[in-house]
Amino acid sequence: MKNYLFSLTIRSLPHWQVELDAIEASVVAYSSNVNAVISGTPFNYGPNKTPLAFDILNANQLYNPDISSNITNGIQQAIHQLALGRQDANKKILLFTASSDPADIALSSSLLKQHSEIDIIIVILGITPDKNFLSMLPNVVQFFHYTNDVDNSVPQINSAFCIKSTTAVPKTTPQTATTIIPSLPLCAPQTSIVFAIDSSLGNNHQFYTLTKQFITNKVLAQNYSDVRRIGAIGYDNTANPQISAFNSFISIDDLLKEIQSFKLLAGSASITNGLYKIREQFTRIRPYPLMQTILFTTSDAYLRKDIIAAIPDSVYLQEMGQLIIVSLGTNTKKDLLQLSRNVLVWNPQTNDDDIASTLGSLMCNFPLPPTETPLTTTPRSITTHISASSTPITSKQTTLPPSTTIMPTTTLKPEQPYYPCKGDVVIAIDSSSDVLNADDFNDQINFIYNVFINQRWTHFERLAVPVFSAVTTPFYTFNTMHSYADVQNNINTIKQSPGFGLANLLDTILNLQRSIPTTLSTFVFVSETDQLDINNAIPLAEKLLALGNLNIIVMGTKIKSALLQALKPTNLFMIPDLRQISDTFSIKLMNAMACNMHTTASFVPSSSLAVTTQPSYYPVKSGIIIAIDSSTTLTATQFLTQLKFVSNDLVTNQWNHYERIALVNYNQFPDASYAFGTINTENEFTAFVNQIKQYDGSNLGALLSSLITLNQPLMKVNTYVFVSSLDHSDLPNCVKFAQTLMNQGSLTFISLGLTVNQVDLSSIPHSNIIVWSDLSVIPPDLAAAIIGSMVSDNTQTSMQPTPSQLTTSSLEMTTQNMPISSIQTTIGSSSTMSNPVTTMQMSTSTGTYPAIYPCSSNIMFTFDSSTNLSPIQFTDEINLVKNNVIDSNWNNYERIGITWYDGKPTTFYGFGEITTKSDFDLFVDFIEQRPGSNLANILKAILKIPLNTNISPKLSTFIFVSSLDDGDIKASIPYANQLKQLGSINFILIGDNSSVDQLKPLSPSSNTIKSKTSVYAFQSETSETDGIVTTNLFEKDSTADLRIINFHNGKCMSKNELLKKLGRVNCEIVTPVIVSRELFFLNNEEELKDAIQMEAKDCETDNTHK
Repeated sequence: MKNYLFSLTIRSLPHWQVELDAIEASVVAYSSNVNAVISGTPFNYGPNKTPLAFDILNANQLYNPDISSNITNGIQQAIHQLALGRQDANKKILLFTASSDPADIALSSSLLKQHSEIDIIIVILGITPDKNFLSMLPNVVQFFHYTNDVDNSVPQINSAFCIKSTTAVPKTTPQTATTIIPSLPLCAPQTSIVFAIDSSLGNNHQFYTLTKQFITNKVLAQNYSDVRRIGAIGYDNTANPQISAFNSFISIDDLLKEIQSFKLLAGSASITNGLYKIREQFTRIRPYPLMQTILFTTSDAYLRKDIIAAIPDSVYLQEMGQLIIVSLGTNTKKDLLQLSRNVLVWNPQTNDDDIASTLGSLMCNFPLPPTETPLTTTPRSITTHISASSTPITSKQTTLPPSTTIMPTTTLKPEQPYYPCKGDVVIAIDSSSDVLNADDFNDQINFIYNVFINQRWTHFERLAVPVFSAVTTPFYTFNTMHSYADVQNNINTIKQSPGFGLANLLDTILNLQRSIPTTLSTFVFVSETDQLDINNAIPLAEKLLALGNLNIIVMGTKIKSALLQALKPTNLFMIPDLRQISDTFSIKLMNAMACNMHTTASFVPSSSLAVTTQPSYYPVKSGIIIAIDSSTTLTATQFLTQLKFVSNDLVTNQWNHYERIALVNYNQFPDASYAFGTINTENEFTAFVNQIKQYDGSNLGALLSSLITLNQPLMKVNTYVFVSSLDHSDLPNCVKFAQTLMNQGSLTFISLGLTVNQVDLSSIPHSNIIVWSDLSVIPPDLAAAIIGSMVSDNTQTSMQPTPSQLTTSSLEMTTQNMPISSIQTTIGSSSTMSNPVTTMQMSTSTGTYPAIYPCSSNIMFTFDSSTNLSPIQFTDEINLVKNNVIDSNWNNYERIGITWYDGKPTTFYGFGEITTKSDFDLFVDFIEQRPGSNLANILKAILKIPLNTNISPKLSTFIFVSSLDDGDIKASIPYANQLKQLGSINFILIGDNSSVDQLKPLSPSSNTIKSKTSVYAFQSETSETDGIVTTNLFEKDSTADLRIINFHNGKCMSKNELLKKLGRVNCEIVTPVIVSRELFFLNNEEELKDAIQMEAKDCETDNTHK
């Protein structure tokens, strides 16, 4: 066999006496000094050629104690040497190292992952290196400690290369040499293996000794390969078991000695604790993904309740690979079969060889090929050994559970629909201790499994949870978790460590073996940033984006968030406190799934769907939201009747394009679990409906607010909300959000029962109200009434049900502008109809609800975050908008955006990200000052932010400016012109570093009085005479003379007085651009606030609020 042999150290190679046939090799000597790395040309390594290696290793310049180690330099040069040799040979690197720096390992890992064809054999020198860090290197096939005993070290290393050594194999003790049976030959599969020994004090001391001897003398063989993948644990019911972790053993002798050294512990027997400790200590870091667990227990040391409590962890370990239970004694209970389908009954010194042979067969033949019946050797194990004697009792076998009773969850439910959507999901946990304290870290963990992931999720095998600090640990890769409990239990074991490495994390994610070959949704929690790390992460982020999307969740307020924009994440969520988040934030995370976004993207343009297998839409071409009332206001029977109607009567097999249907339910909290793009078939829709459960409370306003955040699949969306109760105090919130839903298409309330106050319900903006008063029956015309009310994306009439689908008493949609009470139409007026359904339609001309305030347009506030501002000016800039401009009258915050700029633009909060005044106040407090100023870049960035067209296609932009550069102004002109075409652009100057004249290129001609951009400069001067303080506010623009407005003792003139003095009455001047030289007086005056609000209203036809 041809092999490569590299990286030999000066201490080991001269002692090697090997006979190798045509092995091509090279030598690399490395350190942290990249210029001092020495390597020789490839040579055929053999007895006559070893001096070539000695010449290199004996070089005087090799050894320098003042230079530190650097594995990356050595690996890089070794790979270069490989490229010089024969390319048809197997490739191996024998790496001797005396260091294990996490940052160095991270860089080496990235390098080695590009060369998966190279096997790595690591030899640790000394006691300094941390084998846990070194085990993170990819492609590692062997792991040794180097000792001064060359006779022991050389055979191990030679064995790793599959070569024979001329040195004698170290002699073992006579007992070991004469009693070992090779029951685990070299054909044993590449799996991690854990031996678990019942070490409880109640265990028979003789049995305990026999167990250790059985493992060392009967199970393990002298020629057993790769002992690094073997671990051992002595367990009882206490928290401190005896642990021998993976990668702990240098040789088979070390392993045997370690097991023999185990002692009885002070606790009592507990299979539950034993399996839990195995899961806690061995499953996170294991040499091979598949793991076999061999648990030894005494037949009289367990109780039935202990076995039942151990079932969850036993299922988990079986899903990780295989769990084999060896029960000592003769009266083993069949209850053990609840934990494993492989239970071997061992009567010490009676059937030792039989048990050893069966155990060896189970382990050596695992995993079985997919075509075979799982664990075909199990019947022999059960039939022969589940008995009180050595005689097979066939009759007992028929009463035992079948061998396939415990299988992975995914094989039990092959038809289970995917939630939140069908695609792989990665949630990367920040375990760094640099910034996150213990409380913050725990908040992150709790947020993930209490808010982000919930028990509605399905197919947990497509979830991966890597953990990263200085190094990345892919603890829980795809296909390792299968339930919500798995997620909760696993991530609760994660510990913090120093450092931070985002680039290494992204590289690890890219190299994960995928579960589903569809989209990949990546969510990364981040507590800190580093410029160099971000630069290294940029190309990796691009690759992740190509696979699906990349979502970054920023924790706390100390992070340099602007750096993360270089990664071009799909979403950048800012969460200063994970314990205080809005009820709708989890919905935003669900909508951020790449599988949801991928489906949504396919909706646009809608014509792209017209050529697929479903050329037409039924009932109509539109998005459809169905919101089910899951409150306990309804009785259980009424609730089930509602579900039955939706799944059986309303949504039938005629419906298609399920990806444009969103299924929502609400009680005290809204749950938009099945958003657009989640549902693909009628069966999935029915399954999701049947999963909805009832809970206390009801909050219609919160529901309507959450529906606005859903990604809209088509231009029109028909929303149907089932309502069983309505709190009068909730009406303001309902009114605020209902209008937006109406603007999207239509909003129909289905009133359930007789408890809903119809006057309150009708005061909420709506398209239709359908009253289903008797919930004991389903009206035959109810589905037709709902379908008939749908509006379509198409310009032509919506596709309505065929006449054969409607009864003679079908709903007649009323369009007259009449009072609500006079336009009621009853469905089912025939005598056979015992449950009338009443539909009411609100007149579109009435003004029973407030308009969007201050205007029906998108509004963007752009703050100057440069260090050109003093800290006081910067704070005043924020407070001006937060405390003075936006007041309690403002609503519909989803059409308000926040951006800021210094040397770089920041566009974190686009339209739809802000839902409340509290959100706005919270987000603007994130803004930090940084050097530089670039107006052109922020104007360009604003143009890329999608508008909330459900509100308005117009945009009013307000930009604070502290300094201007003529070149920057020139570069800004084309972007300013585009913003003016969208609506208006307004500048507020701060300080003395800029002038009105500089803004003229961005303004229209001076003789256009109704221009969308005008410049007004305010400058104040304060004087004091005889104790009276007078503030003169100078105001001038490009067309007017200087004007002086006096403010005495800090009192402000009214808005009307100010407007009269400025000649701007009745909104004759449309859009002022306000420039403030000083901000100190603005906290006491309302004119700037009023002017901004006037501009934002665009001075359109409605002057009622002006």
